Amino acid sequence: MPPQLAQYLTPDSQKFFDHVLEGITALNIPFKLNPYLVRGLDYYGHTAFEFKASNLGAQSTVLAGGRYDGLSEQMGGPSLPSVGWAAGIERLVMLSTQPSEKKECVAIIPMGQAAEDYAWRLAEKLRDEEISIHLDFEGSLKSRMKKADKKEAIAALIVGDEEIKSQKVTFKNLVTGDQSLIEVDDIALFLKSIGSS
Repeated sequence: MPPQLAQYLTPDSQKFFDHVLEGITALNIPFKLNPYLVRGLDYYGHTAFEFKASNLGAQSTVLAGGRYDGLSEQMGGPSLPSVGWAAGIERLVMLSTQPSEKKECVAIIPMGQAAEDYAWRLAEKLRDEEISIHLDFEGSLKSRMKKADKKEAIAALIVGDEEIKSQKVTFKNLVTGDQSLIEVDDIALFLKSIGSS
């Protein structure tokens, strides 16, 4: 039996991998660990992944990739966290359906590590309600609000430690500028009413 890669992870890689598993478990995304999954390029590090379809027969892998945080530096560039993937166009076409009309977008802006973890779960909950979500984890609040505006988001949901404690989010209407606190359980219905108005 060949050695398993998990037996040779550094402490940093193990911590990173555990955090990935916690995230996808919290989002109820089904997954299967494959201890023998290896990408064919030496610059991959931390996590490698594959997305598989259940209705494509033997050629079931639709998309695959992984992390390669050190690649930019190896090529003479700056230190840059990176992730990449490649997909089979024909397989994606086989799985595709008629595109829906463009939906109005809502930005979720988490401030802090606890808020980032919370934001993933909130985004998944709202996507289940067919609300289009833009998540942004990089930059100051001001810069992220600017990016939300460029995405033509109609609103921003700002989440921090206080919001998590109170089970509310700060809602900012990016059209009118109005701002208020909304109960988490009421967000989906509230956003739908804003989008239809």
